[in-house]
Amino acid sequence: MENEVDVIIIGGGPVGLVLASILGSRGIHCAVFDQRETTTTQPKCMVTNTRSMELLRTIGLADKLRTHKDGTPPDFPFNICWGMEPAKGPLFARMSYPSLRDVTERGLGGTKFSTKDSAELPVRLCQIFLEPLFREHAETYPTTNVMFGWRVEDIQQKEDHVEVTAVDINDESNTVTYRAKYAVGCDGATSKTRKLIGVKTQGQYKVDSYIGVFFESEELSKINKYGKAIINFIFTEKYIAGLVSLDCRKLYTLHMGIDDTSNAPGPDKILRMMIGADFDYRILDYNVWSGHLLIAEKYKVNNVFLAGDSAHLVNPLGGFGMNTGLGDAFDLAWKLDALLSGWGGKLLLDTYEVERHEAAEVVQAAVRTNVKNMKQLRRLPLYRLRTLFHVFPWLSSIGSTLIHMKKKHQFESQGLQLGFRYTKSPIIIPDGSTPPQVRVMRYTPNACPGSRAPHCILKDGSQLYRHFGNGFTVLNTSDDVQVQKDCELLVNAAKAVGNVPIKVFHVTDPTMRKLYEKNLTLIRPDQFICWRGDVIPELTGHSEAEAAEVIVRVVTGHRACPEEWKTKYAFKEERKSNTRRYLRVALLIHVVVVIVAGVLYYFK
Repeated sequence: MENEVDVIIIGGGPVGLVLASILGSRGIHCAVFDQRETTTTQPKCMVTNTRSMELLRTIGLADKLRTHKDGTPPDFPFNICWGMEPAKGPLFARMSYPSLRDVTERGLGGTKFSTKDSAELPVRLCQIFLEPLFREHAETYPTTNVMFGWRVEDIQQKEDHVEVTAVDINDESNTVTYRAKYAVGCDGATSKTRKLIGVKTQGQYKVDSYIGVFFESEELSKINKYGKAIINFIFTEKYIAGLVSLDCRKLYTLHMGIDDTSNAPGPDKILRMMIGADFDYRILDYNVWSGHLLIAEKYKVNNVFLAGDSAHLVNPLGGFGMNTGLGDAFDLAWKLDALLSGWGGKLLLDTYEVERHEAAEVVQAAVRTNVKNMKQLRRLPLYRLRTLFHVFPWLSSIGSTLIHMKKKHQFESQGLQLGFRYTKSPIIIPDGSTPPQVRVMRYTPNACPGSRAPHCILKDGSQLYRHFGNGFTVLNTSDDVQVQKDCELLVNAAKAVGNVPIKVFHVTDPTMRKLYEKNLTLIRPDQFICWRGDVIPELTGHSEAEAAEVIVRVVTGHRACPEEWKTKYAFKEERKSNTRRYLRVALLIHVVVVIVAGVLYYFK
């Protein structure tokens, strides 16, 4: 068949285009259909987080994002301000975060940025600039055909392939039918793919609603009394809005929370009301939108998959939407490659739904907390206290402490980004360890199976991740002869299973040995750990070589993990600590001290 490829991707947004690039980098033929004539003009996603940057590094996109001319300047602080009209004040609170230059050159960062835990830092680059970059990169691969202006009308699942029919949006009489082994729906919140394969969503619909105004103004930064900030949260008597600086120069979006969208004020009135002054601006777009917390009941129906917003929808508080979708793309890509290349087992593709559904559930739990905290802030009578904040500016230090208690969960999510662990995956082999709890803000580096491989700078100055292969990597931290033999057994097992791509990286580095704890660690193509041990574990009725082959067969989806290993090496639960309770008490004491000090100073 003339129009035959390995994978059809429906939707040319960030997730679909990145999936096409990953597959293209592996030599897999794919076609991308998108019903739009060009990439988005709506300023949606803003932040590509640390974990996504680690993944994008593997396909050569990280530096392109970081050096893009329309991204946040390296010396611009990531401050977040809370107050009334920025043109008038007063300022209620400021969450102060350093610029990326301060992080890299001065070592600042705290719980938001950490060069110790990852070689990558997040990038603020609006989706209107991000998508063209992703499209351009995808089109560099000769095996990738990106087709904008084509609307998918039908998906037919046959016994061993999928047929997708698309219509030219400029000529409805012009249709094409493509055939592929697999198809992936990356076509967003209103996914036609999801509807065509009969999958429903579950969760909370319309948890909140907003009016969005996309505008341009060179004057706004000059009249903003709060100084440099990536976001200004603005309180009025009736509304709260978030003013987001897109390029930290002249492009902005303002999203105003509203309960009744049928009687909403117009964009001009909203801008003047929220900014607190007449100023020069040009409106580029205006829309009403809602945030949801929804997950598809299934991520896979036969040979059709869902990824990104097609599979899960989250409120943007926390910036997890696109980033979770990119995690979907990298998880699914290596598994599709495994099946198409002949070394993946029949169980492998089913693990995509198991793993990424769990990821979506964890993310939604975090976002649900962010939404709850924002609604609580909306009920605070801050507008009525504006005179107090004008007369006593030092009150903003108290406000900063209180706001930080409520909102840091939204803006400091390094623990969730880097510490998320697959706990339900059948292709992860337990090792009897005690994994640390996944906390949204605090990341605890660990090499427990199911976790992301922790970052490490080796004694020669190189980054550990740069030594990983395109397939599996066996990390060997020992010079012991028996361990070397076990490495060979794993490599031979990979060949026996079906030429599974595998690389051995041998390094005796005390820092890394302490971090990874075991002699051998097996790392997947998506940088997650799937097995580790000091030696090949014993398995009743199997030789050492056969046990090594069982490991490879489990992690590539050819067989289930032996019950003997699941019982003998079951994970142990970490005891819950009282750290959060102690932290809250400490913050409360801090607030009381600041209030008393302020009163004493005033009446001195």
